Amino acid sequence: MEKEKLEKEYEDLIHFIQYSLKELPKCVIYGLDCADKDECDDLMKDTHRLEKISERLGIENINYIEFCRWHYQSYPLYLNKKNEYKSYEEYIEKHNGPKSV
Repeated sequence: MEKEKLEKEYEDLIHFIQYSLKELPKCVIYGLDCADKDECDDLMKDTHRLEKISERLGIENINYIEFCRWHYQSYPLYLNKKNEYKSYEEYIEKHNGPKSV
């Protein structure tokens, strides 16, 4: 029963996180709009939970989690300096960020 509950939470988190990154390299999504700093903080917490659940289920996805974390940390930094870049895509390129997993 515990394993089924963890598997369900894992699937829910994966779908939510995948949705949040579906508009890359344009932006990180939260709900229907581009995320703000607080929402990226929430998404970062989701990656920590996903990592813990993955470990318990024996699922290896650290590369994907690190990809997510880079964007959840970087997107708010981009927003603070948005006028220095043409787009988030340019920010990613100039900071050698991951474009895909």
